[in-house]
Amino acid sequence: MSEQYKTYEGNEPYIFVSYAHKDIDIVVPIIRVLQEHGFRVWYDAGIEAGTEWAVYISTHLKASACMICFMTPNAAESLNCRNEITLALNKNIQTLCVYLEDFELPDGLDLQLVNFHALYQYRHRNQESFIRELLKAKILQMCRRDSSSVPQADTIQKPEPLPKTEPAPAIETQQDIDLESIRKAAGRGEAQGMYLLGLAYLNGTGVNKNEVLGASWFLKAANLKHIDAMRQLVNCYRHGIGVTKSTSNAAYWGQVIAQQQNNPSSPPSTKQTTVGSAEQKQPVSSSAAAAENHSDADQITASHLESIRKAAGRGEAQGMYLLGLAYLNGTGVDKNEVLGTSWLLKAANLKHVPAMKKLAYCYRLGIGVTRSTNSASIWEKLAQETSSRT
Repeated sequence: MSEQYKTYEGNEPYIFVSYAHKDIDIVVPIIRVLQEHGFRVWYDAGIEAGTEWAVYISTHLKASACMICFMTPNAAESLNCRNEITLALNKNIQTLCVYLEDFELPDGLDLQLVNFHALYQYRHRNQESFIRELLKAKILQMCRRDSSSVPQADTIQKPEPLPKTEPAPAIETQQDIDLESIRKAAGRGEAQGMYLLGLAYLNGTGVNKNEVLGASWFLKAANLKHIDAMRQLVNCYRHGIGVTKSTSNAAYWGQVIAQQQNNPSSPPSTKQTTVGSAEQKQPVSSSAAAAENHSDADQITASHLESIRKAAGRGEAQGMYLLGLAYLNGTGVDKNEVLGTSWLLKAANLKHVPAMKKLAYCYRLGIGVTRSTNSASIWEKLAQETSSRT
């Protein structure tokens, strides 16, 4: 791993990062930005097997100059995060609590966190604005190397703006739709049927209102390049309708819309991949189809999926990698490129070289993540360095 991205070990002031492991795909990119801008950061990456975990964490937290606590529902439920917060309070360690989501804190934790400095990512209009405020946080500055040798906050590359999109018109009355025909069309894999069924669930038209189910139908239609479904997904992710509010996911689908509008003559992929039996087939997008040929390990069958899930659950990098590929290609599961890349990231953080390479590929093409040449280059370099040591 590049020296720049190694967790800090030394006697100079450093930041201790507290986070829930379920949020690693959200937190690690932020840690990378801090490291790129000269901050010394320690988090629990690469703890050697056999290490007394609690002692290791406690020692590094008590020796830190300050702590960043990335607060999400996952972190609020994590006993380890709660213990780290309690220790930071007992040892008077300055703490910046970064709220990645808008949610109600459980009783007791709300009282603890009132003592901390706070930064609210979800209140920012874009990631660039959030990063600027984070880099300027006063309690972190003592952990920064000589500022002349690192890029300044003003040099952060601006993300591509989201295209202006309006929510697709809602279905107002049950008479507007033939629900049975729409269900059948969705069942046949027709994108328009999936889209209309999503609207029906979103608005409670002819069915019990269910925003989660509505958003899931939009996602299926969007993966078949249905523009109105993509617009609805942007709106859902921006406002947290049926999904966890996510600026990055809204940006991703906004970019897909822009690409589709710039290449209107590009037809949806007709490539089919067999899942399970010969009767079960699912369409695969062109990006996922390209990813299929990236490695021999991409050839996954539905019959293997259960053992893959168990391996991933045990924390095995190969299982996480293969589960990521399954979601990326829609093999035995509903295709979900965002979830696929999150599993790839978990495997990559365990130094799984094929996962690093695939993650670089996803960042380069914007598959399941916001397109980022810089992130792609980082993971390509890490894959090369890791391979050279094995």
